[in-house]
Amino acid sequence: MAIRVLVQHGKKTYEIHAETVDDLSAKVEEVSGVFTRHQRLIHKGKLLAKGASMAEATLKDGSKIMLMASSSTATQGQVAAQEVAKAKAAEARERARLLIDAKDRKAALMQAPACLDGNWQERAALWRKTGVASIRDAGVGQVPNQLWDLADSLRSADLGGNHLTCLPPNVASLTGLTRLRLSGNRLVSGGVPWTQLAALSQLTLLALDHNQLTEVPDAIGAPASLQRLSLAHNLLSQLPGALGQLTALRRLDLRHNQLQSLPGELGGCCALEELDAAENCLEALPDSLGQLQNLRSLILDKNRLKGVPAAVLKGCGALATLGLHGNLVTVEQLRESDGFAEFNARRCAKHDKQLEMQVFTLSGGFDEGADQVQWQSWGAGPT
Repeated sequence: MAIRVLVQHGKKTYEIHAETVDDLSAKVEEVSGVFTRHQRLIHKGKLLAKGASMAEATLKDGSKIMLMASSSTATQGQVAAQEVAKAKAAEARERARLLIDAKDRKAALMQAPACLDGNWQERAALWRKTGVASIRDAGVGQVPNQLWDLADSLRSADLGGNHLTCLPPNVASLTGLTRLRLSGNRLVSGGVPWTQLAALSQLTLLALDHNQLTEVPDAIGAPASLQRLSLAHNLLSQLPGALGQLTALRRLDLRHNQLQSLPGELGGCCALEELDAAENCLEALPDSLGQLQNLRSLILDKNRLKGVPAAVLKGCGALATLGLHGNLVTVEQLRESDGFAEFNARRCAKHDKQLEMQVFTLSGGFDEGADQVQWQSWGAGPT
């Protein structure tokens, strides 16, 4: 369930609804223009840990967070992103003004779970104007028909936190869609129109986390523009090799499933920067992951791994963050692994740079990625 937090950045304060720290970081990037890799989100003097839930980060509704950027000099891309964020903020203010004009303030703030057709028509007019449709936490069991009338004018749709068990094939009509969030519903694999989703040629973000998916078909590899894919917190025991066709994919979240292996074809995701497969049942990693030259972060905590292939430690030339806590490998065994010296040099270089910039992590920044002693309760796996 998403909670509301207030993020302060300089003189600006952003109100954001997020389900996890990673979700919060992604949304902060959208509104502030500060890339996730440059963000330092601080709550009560502590840096929020990547991959943590909002509860683990001790965040609750109304919590205040400070955003600090690791670099004071904005890049040309950041400046452009900030301009986009300003435009989105202006659109948000206009949406709020129209909502208050149309309904009394109490109704606007409460956003009742179920809307009459007239209210959906009213909201659809806003969606068409802004290109952004938010139906998050509305308590709906099916998508309002008015959404399908927007065709190519809709850029972003958030249907998270509802009671959807299926998504109609009408989604293929939203040809301009770049972001689709379906997190926190009751979607089953047979209720997702995978072929129609694959036809969304401009889709860059697809969030299907916190649902009831048991399998994913080959069609998932079709959206060539996809950059972020979240399948976390489902019931997946295997993945299709077609995932390797997502050559633009930068972030893949597979956390908390029942995966026993990763497809070797993942080595084809040449743009992949972050892979999170923590809390699964993995016993080994494919050597082909060593082909991921852009991979910076590999999180594999709470699996059944006995080590990391040398092909990965040596081949992933950008890899500087490795998470192996709660596995069958100790930090001493990891140090003796072929390829650890190459990985450790990158890890130390990363943290030396952080120290120079006075940026610190909760663990002190020098975690080598594994436990001092072997984890004993691995056999049960995630539940």
